Amino acid sequence: MPAETISSLVSALPEVYQPIFGHPELSYQVSRPCRDRLESVVQVYASLQQQLSRPLKVLDLGCAQGFFSLSLAERGATVHGIDYLHKNVDVCDALARENPHLKVTFENCRIETAIMRSEPEQYDLVLGLSVFHHVVHESGTHVVKALLKYAAEVSGALIVELALRDEPLYWGAAQAHDPSSLLERIAFVREVARHSTHLSSIARPLYVASNRYWILGGLVGRFDSWTVQPHALGEGSHEGRRRYFFCANTVAKTYRFSHDPMDRNRIEFVREKAFLTNPPPGFSIPACLLAGESSTEGWIVIERLRGRLLLDLLHEGAVLDHRRIVLSVLEQLAALEVAGLYHDDIRTWNIFVTDDGSGLLIDFGSISAQVHDVVPPGNPFLSFLIVVRETTTGAVEDIAFSRIVAISPHGLPQPYHSWAMALWQRPLHEWTFRIMHETLLKTLSVISEPTSPQPVEPWMSEIKCAVQARELRIMELESRTTQAELTALQAQSRADQAEAEVLATQQSYSWRITRPLRWLARHLRLKG
Repeated sequence: MPAETISSLVSALPEVYQPIFGHPELSYQVSRPCRDRLESVVQVYASLQQQLSRPLKVLDLGCAQGFFSLSLAERGATVHGIDYLHKNVDVCDALARENPHLKVTFENCRIETAIMRSEPEQYDLVLGLSVFHHVVHESGTHVVKALLKYAAEVSGALIVELALRDEPLYWGAAQAHDPSSLLERIAFVREVARHSTHLSSIARPLYVASNRYWILGGLVGRFDSWTVQPHALGEGSHEGRRRYFFCANTVAKTYRFSHDPMDRNRIEFVREKAFLTNPPPGFSIPACLLAGESSTEGWIVIERLRGRLLLDLLHEGAVLDHRRIVLSVLEQLAALEVAGLYHDDIRTWNIFVTDDGSGLLIDFGSISAQVHDVVPPGNPFLSFLIVVRETTTGAVEDIAFSRIVAISPHGLPQPYHSWAMALWQRPLHEWTFRIMHETLLKTLSVISEPTSPQPVEPWMSEIKCAVQARELRIMELESRTTQAELTALQAQSRADQAEAEVLATQQSYSWRITRPLRWLARHLRLKG
């Protein structure tokens, strides 16, 4: 088609919003230069193309003058662009005829229609650059959420630029307070850039989203499953601001940051990134393939190990080599200790049991130089005793207060009972994971037969059962007990458990018989 014909079509446009492909002489008064956004789009396109080992099939929603459609077609893509303004489509059709070697077509159509008629696998990539705010203004955020959800279900990935509520335009008040909430029904969402517009000084976020792939730093992985829960007891953890994506050979983990400088998500991401890129000698970790961050989020991709979480295996009643698990985890804790590091969340859900039966510490964001634990009892050495009890007995309860009475050696099977009793002969300030490991090895070498329990041991076991029953009762009462009564009941329970811990440390049989009887009676008395 002659250039003067394209020139006349461009002159008839209400706005030259994008550069005119192949015609710089017609692009000098363009509203948005677009090349900065094209660079961001091409990075995602190239990553997906490498993953699929072929050029992509692309749907360009609100294609305007076809700059992105034709630019991607020039890179080998098969592109279908749609726009509601027929004058835009006239320009696009003319440019397509001028470039017959490109696999690109255009259509006068609304984006809602184009999305809802899309079939599974029809498109690998869907572009929606600064078009959805118009649909939000006309139909509401719920309609746009449904459209984006469906687009993600039938295609490989979306690249979406979203306008902001703060922009001083007539449609601004209708927009979501958080633009990413429009993508909340999609598994993987990441803000890849922010680009300025011709309408205000406010830059708009550009997101990549997918229900099939994580797309991070030039790498792409197709995930089989994903979750916001780190483990079976982790509902509500991290306020839903972490996501875990499981591929055949990798695990991708994303963190969404808040504006709080003490945000636990940000702190643990920084720790995990630092640890994975520079682990201490003697500490085995999965290979770290990628670690990066922006001002709003962080991401890590690691090798996927073969095995299961200890928590899940215990819940299933799996037969485990608990000695191997306990010893291997102690070895890792001792290796951390040599480097001046400690894990502040030693739990069965942070121990990964490999296919060969060894235990590996995970959740490296919980590793720091501080010697503490994030929940009661607050001491990592005592917390490990609880993990040993849960590992050897198979009883893992999601009850916070009961953890304190689980510290006691009483109720631990041999050889762990003898091991814990030997540790309890030392002042707590002398405990180290190296000493715990060495003491267990020594105990294992001399304990061959079960020993008969002392009278205090079954007594303490019954006390633990009583406290556990009290905690369960408290949980049952939560729905019908006033907050004041519940607070008082919980405070009494904590006080009683603290007393139980003191009693458990005493090795003398000279206790007066009235004291344990009164203590036990108090625990068995529940408020209705």
